Amino acid sequence: MEAKGVLGRLVDARRSNKIKKFAKRVGAAKEAFGKLSDGFGINGKELEYFAVLGIAPTDDQKTIKDAYRGMVKRYHPDISKNPDANAITKRANEAYAFLSKHAYVETHGEKSKAIMMNAAITSYSAQLDKDYETLKNSLSHGPVEKWFYMQEVENFLDYKKRSKIAIDKVFGDFYRLEKEVRSLHKEAAKMQKIHNNSIAGQAISEINYLFGACMRISKDIEEIRSELQKHARESSEALREKFPRY
Repeated sequence: MEAKGVLGRLVDARRSNKIKKFAKRVGAAKEAFGKLSDGFGINGKELEYFAVLGIAPTDDQKTIKDAYRGMVKRYHPDISKNPDANAITKRANEAYAFLSKHAYVETHGEKSKAIMMNAAITSYSAQLDKDYETLKNSLSHGPVEKWFYMQEVENFLDYKKRSKIAIDKVFGDFYRLEKEVRSLHKEAAKMQKIHNNSIAGQAISEINYLFGACMRISKDIEEIRSELQKHARESSEALREKFPRY
């Protein structure tokens, strides 16, 4: 019997450590997302309300209402034995009071997408200037062979490579965060069995929200990437006409 008791305590300790490590990673991801959100023009305070309800930013009021009702049903002090039930319910009420009156587009939408697009174009323009200086330097040492001239010009006009560099510079940190969030989201699915633990439950709720928010932003970035490539292709074609024939 004593052996079983010791084994049980070891299992509980391992589970507790696992939960703490998971919650710590979620906290770090949440902090990183908050910093990126500020840079992308997304109001971090308003996003907190989505995190409280464990949903991604959305303009679907039914999703918001269902998430709120589900949370109150689970954590209402008259029903739940969770010691944090009062605090959780209070936060849920505050979040719902705000989100039921504000659409997703006010929180993220076109405004932040425009900020991200402008950042991508600025990054592309900076890379274009850098590539042009490289081209000038490579052709500044006197007459060159035709093949070398054509090669250097084509390298300079490679808008796909330049747009990839520009996108990576602007959104590289987001891509790394997205990878971590995907990993945590998979782990959260395995931890559902211990979701009655308040720390695990909160962390799972937050990572589900972060996962949804990252997927939404990832979709916006793909649209930005497409628009930037179109802009870059048109710019490259216009530049091609300005280069003298060899």
